[in-house]
This record gives sequence, structure tokens and C-alpha cells, in this order.
Amino acid sequence: MEAESLSLYNKFRSSALLLMQAIYKPSYVFSYQNKLAPTIVVFMMLGLVVSMSQLLIGARLDVDRIAEKQFMHFQQDSIVDYNMGRVIIAPEDTEKFETTKQNVEKTLYLIPINSLFVYPISLVFIAVVLYLCQKVMRGMASMQDAMYITGFAFWPAFFINSVLSVIYVLLSTSSVNADQESFFSSPFNLASWLAQDIPKPMMALADSIDLFNFWALVLIIAGLSQVSKMEVKKTCVLVIALWGVFVAGKYLLVSLFTPEECFTCGAL
Repeated sequence: MEAESLSLYNKFRSSALLLMQAIYKPSYVFSYQNKLAPTIVVFMMLGLVVSMSQLLIGARLDVDRIAEKQFMHFQQDSIVDYNMGRVIIAPEDTEKFETTKQNVEKTLYLIPINSLFVYPISLVFIAVVLYLCQKVMRGMASMQDAMYITGFAFWPAFFINSVLSVIYVLLSTSSVNADQESFFSSPFNLASWLAQDIPKPMMALADSIDLFNFWALVLIIAGLSQVSKMEVKKTCVLVIALWGVFVAGKYLLVSLFTPEECFTCGAL
């Protein structure tokens, strides 16, 4: 029993070391042989890191302003007044507004909980697609290899992006601008620097132009070409084509919604 506990401890210890080495020594990580335990750990850690960062960012949001924006859209027949840029709710609409505010608060807590499951599942889906596509191109990577590459390619980008995003929000002098539908998006992408009144599909497209996304793509290319024995050029074409399909799908999905119909659509 003690030997089994020690073996389990060593596996998770090696996984933790690999998580750190993935940031500054990815070539060594991709050549690691025992891929099963580290893959499980990194998928769990990715979901946890993103979820915790979203909780911390959500705590800095101006819930009242988000609720006001939602209320103004869904209760357009109500009498609305303004004072110093804030909405004044008529007494007869106070109960409706409180319900809207409660729904916003629930959403802000449900998104991080959702991320605990959605991110690991999404990474498994990406790994499956990556595995099938490289097999079509006669790559030699196994399904376990594809999951391992996906996890450790996204880990450095997600981890550092989450940490920097939280620091950015915590150091800001006021609550995050509630007018940003993409309030859970990274401040390190193109969407963060564009005017918030541009069409939502264009905002979703700009949200994909992210420094950390490109870092993850480079690591996927490096890992897949190393493990699958495919040429780097062929691997580049495959990964960039898959990324292009994802961005196009995201653009089409957001095009189905108006900004007011889904105030979290920018976080997709």
C-alpha cells in the first residue's frame, strides 16, 4: 500500500514538474514517454486555473451596470431615466430589476463552474480532431500522444494568460467595464483594443487574434511534428487550417446572436 502511494506521488510530482517545464522547455516535455498520468493532471489543472481566474475577474465586475444593460433591453417599455451615466429604475420596475440582477450574479458564478468541465472536454475534442486529421496525413501519433500534445501545448498559454489577466484586473482602479460583452476575454488580444460598438461577429473574430493563442498553435505544431514524424511544413498547414475552421465557426456562431440577446457571447 505504501509502495502504491509512493508511486502515485511520484507520478503527480513528475506531472507537476512537466507543467513547469512546458513553459520554458517544451521540446523535452513533448519527448516524455509516460504520457497518461501527466495528461489527466494537465486537463484538470487547465480547467481549474481558468475557473479560478474567472471567479477573481467576476468579483471585480460592476454587477449593477451589467444588470442595467440587460434590463434596458428586455424591458424596453419601462420608464428609464439617467443620472451621472447610471440608469434610474422606476419604483414599479424595482422587482423586475432585482430579478435581472440576480440572474446576472448567477451567471457570473456559473461561468467559472462551467469552465471546470467545458475546458477539459474541449481539449479532448481538439485532441480527437488533431489525431484524426494527422492520421489522414499519415502521421504516426497515437490518440494518447494527441491528448498529451494538446494539453501541454495549451497549458503555458492558458496559465500565463489567466495569471496576467487576473493581475491586470486586480490592479485596475475601478471595476471592469460592464459594457464589454467579452468581459472574460484576455486583455492581451485584438478585441481588447477595439471600440465596443463594433459588430459582435467582428469582435469575436478579433478575440481570436491573441498572442497566447498563437503561442499554443506554435507548441502544437512543434509537438505534433516531433511525435507524429510529419514534416514541419505539413504540420503547419494542418494546424493553421484547423485553427481557421475554428475561427470561422466562432464567427458564424456569434453572428446568430445580437449583442443584447447573449451578453456572454463574447466569452465563447
